[in-house]
Amino acid sequence: YYLFQSQRLYEKINDTLNIIETYNFSADLFLSYGNVKDAIVQASNSIKLLSNIKNMPLVSRTYKLNGIIHYQISEYKKALDYFNKSKEIDVSLHNEFELASNLNYLGLCYQALGNDSLSITCLKKALKYYNRMEMLEDESEVHYNLGFFYLRKKILDSSIFHFEMAKKNLASSGNGKLILKINQALSESFALKGNYLKAYEYHVKFSDLNDSLLDNEKVKQIAEMQTKYETEKKEQQITLLGEQNKTKTAQRNALIAGTAVLLILFLASGIYFIQRNRIAKKNEQIAREEISGLLKEQEIKSYNAMIEGQEEERKRIATDLHDRLGSMLSTVKLLFNSLDEKIDKNQEENRGQYTKATGLLDEAVLEVRRISHNLSTGMVNTFGLVPALEELCQSIDNSKIIKCKLLCYGMEARLDQQTEIGLFRIVQELVNNVLKHADAKLVTIQLNRTSESLNLTVEDDGKGFDLTEKMKSNGMGLKNLEARAAKLNGAYHVDSKPGRGTISIIEVPLNHDSNTHSG
Repeated sequence: YYLFQSQRLYEKINDTLNIIETYNFSADLFLSYGNVKDAIVQASNSIKLLSNIKNMPLVSRTYKLNGIIHYQISEYKKALDYFNKSKEIDVSLHNEFELASNLNYLGLCYQALGNDSLSITCLKKALKYYNRMEMLEDESEVHYNLGFFYLRKKILDSSIFHFEMAKKNLASSGNGKLILKINQALSESFALKGNYLKAYEYHVKFSDLNDSLLDNEKVKQIAEMQTKYETEKKEQQITLLGEQNKTKTAQRNALIAGTAVLLILFLASGIYFIQRNRIAKKNEQIAREEISGLLKEQEIKSYNAMIEGQEEERKRIATDLHDRLGSMLSTVKLLFNSLDEKIDKNQEENRGQYTKATGLLDEAVLEVRRISHNLSTGMVNTFGLVPALEELCQSIDNSKIIKCKLLCYGMEARLDQQTEIGLFRIVQELVNNVLKHADAKLVTIQLNRTSESLNLTVEDDGKGFDLTEKMKSNGMGLKNLEARAAKLNGAYHVDSKPGRGTISIIEVPLNHDSNTHSG
């Protein structure tokens, strides 16, 4: 009522800045009541008045409010446009608080639209700003959003890390609802990871806190009912003062008290049995998941054995090609060279055939060496993972079929040999899949190394595929890549949709004692 009154007064004196402010406050108020339709009307009125406004903080807030409204009704592309406009203004104003908030929302929008790379980038930037400003509760919300992203991708170590950081920052906060969501997410993450004890502990914390929040809500309701009851009781006393009907009042109070006691007993019994049934179902689910985990572990061991066998076979074939076939070709080349002086110089046909034959022998020797080199990962062993990937990318570019881009961050020091070879084999297999099936124009290989882990991403702009159908077909390619990642104690995730390309993410934990050395 007062906001609408102020709107009319500001419109009479043409105070545009305050008109926009009242539109924004009204939109925010409608949104808090869940009235999205009227919130959009008020926020749109603000947008229409921005054309001649030079108060850039107000313009930024207006764009951001419109972004929040459209995000809540799942119109993510419109929301993205408003948040980007607001962000540009905040950057020019060096307003880190508003910039961090915009980056958080941008990360959520990109996540909803399936752009995982930009989503992660925006959320991590928001986290950096909130950390710098020591705004623990806002920082916790971003940690929760990052944790939920990694949980959805089943990159469980990262999801658990961000959820635990969020909970740590909220230790002194009263934000019970966010802590409740974090406990539930941690329970789900540990269950997927196979740590059922931790999953159960966080589920208990979730249940206890949920019950506590419900109890607080009940206390408020009881207080309101008690206030109403006391008011009604006084009114009854006034109306019945002259009637002196104390007996009926006492009977009524006794009936209310008895009903309340019976109701409380009934509710307590119901809650007890519901909780008991819930725990029984949870125990049954945990048992099923333990069996599934054991089967999965056995399957990984089988694939590890297969991969080791493939690697040994590659080495054997490479040795045979280099030592036996390579030596034979070199010997034949020497014999041909000894015939050089014996060929009749006057017979051009003989000379041409001889030159062509020696040229083909030279090509055969180089091809045998190249195949042997690729099979034995000699480039990786000698020079390291990054030079080997640079050579691989260069050979793809030279093919003129597809462009290859390599991006490396934090890869100044080498990894241990087993990790480098394992990652190189994964990249080889992913690139081969792109060349065979994707019809792509660009493949991007990215290595990001932090103090705790290494993230490998291979992304193409090809035709993509239906991931659900691929999983149903039980394809060996995906299982082989999962097994290679598991051998490095890492996790493999693929995201693809028809017509939107494919992104493969491999996250490998690093052990500082064994996984790095100077190179």
